Amino acid sequence: MKDRIKDTVSGVSCAAASTTAITANFGISSEDSRNIDIAVNFSSMEEVTGITVALQDSYDGGTTWENVKTATAITTVAKVDTLTFPSRTGTTTGDYVVIYDSGNVAWAIQLDITGADAEPTGALWVATAAARKVQVDISGAADTAAGTAAAVEAAFDALTDVGDEWVTDDTAADGTMTFTWVPKGNDSTATAPKDEDDSGAGSITVANTTAGSFTIPEINNNVYNGTDTPAYPLCRVVVITTTSDACTASEVLLSRRL
Repeated sequence: MKDRIKDTVSGVSCAAASTTAITANFGISSEDSRNIDIAVNFSSMEEVTGITVALQDSYDGGTTWENVKTATAITTVAKVDTLTFPSRTGTTTGDYVVIYDSGNVAWAIQLDITGADAEPTGALWVATAAARKVQVDISGAADTAAGTAAAVEAAFDALTDVGDEWVTDDTAADGTMTFTWVPKGNDSTATAPKDEDDSGAGSITVANTTAGSFTIPEINNNVYNGTDTPAYPLCRVVVITTTSDACTASEVLLSRRL
């Protein structure tokens, strides 16, 4: 049985390579600190290297902070989409697809069957930033699904903004290719295959193979288990990020076990 002792909505952004307090400093009695549960929720999560959550205490009124116990790691899962591309002769002029990263930013790929096709007029293509879309010339590619996928992978990976954010894989050599968004945690808008003017789905098929997700981390400080220790009277909850990580904490719940 639990007795809630503090419930805070934070909305605190946590930048990369930092320790960010997601609660105000709060006092806690010796009794409460002996068996306390802390749950943290997030509205946004992009983990590349490793994000942890910790209960910290201070013995000198907030000048010096230390973790009460080892920080709790957040478990994250990367978003993965699988796209299946047609052969060149199976492609209709103007067919394209829009995929979304975990920040719901659009990236677009058009299949150019002649090497000189006009860009699509569909709203999703037009709305995608030029640096995040590519016309893939498949006029000289092998007229197979695998040939199209190989051409797409080379062209998409050459986009400057792709960097290390996307990992593509067409090693199946059958027209299928996976797109994995490297910062793990968030899911996103569903991938959208389109024809030239968005009036239909076109010839590219898609599947959301793995939804991006994360677990809500929970910390239990229980002195009765023989390893934990009581906290000093002044405490706070922090998120500790490492290189390239980012997240936004939305809620912190503290409760005492009765």
